[in-house]
Amino acid sequence: MDDDWFDDSESLYPEGMDGPRVKTPSVDVPSATGDVFQRSEIARLFVLHVFVWNAVVLLVSLGAMLIYFRNDWTTGGRLLVAGGILSLYGLYRWPREDEADGESEEGEADGESESAGADAGDPPAEEDATVES
Repeated sequence: MDDDWFDDSESLYPEGMDGPRVKTPSVDVPSATGDVFQRSEIARLFVLHVFVWNAVVLLVSLGAMLIYFRNDWTTGGRLLVAGGILSLYGLYRWPREDEADGESEEGEADGESESAGADAGDPPAEEDATVES
């Protein structure tokens, strides 16, 4: 077997030419800093939820495995309880619809009362018209 499997003498391009030239565009990319998480509330909330829910998955799965495979109810039970408490904290910190949309409950209640007033099965109300003879 020949170890020199690539022979440079049989180049695809003639001598002195390295191949086709392509102009590559230049792009200005801003440097990534830690300021993103300090300025944006949603970015901080996202990072918080990533850590919280990953910890919940770890604690609950490890606790269940300790209980099932090793019959260690003490450590496994503690891990399950810790995962349950952490999941409640994650649900507590979950953004609600009214906070995410920026609408108050009063604005939603007014919109619901107008649409709830007329049922779909009721015919539209006709005004009483007096017929003159």
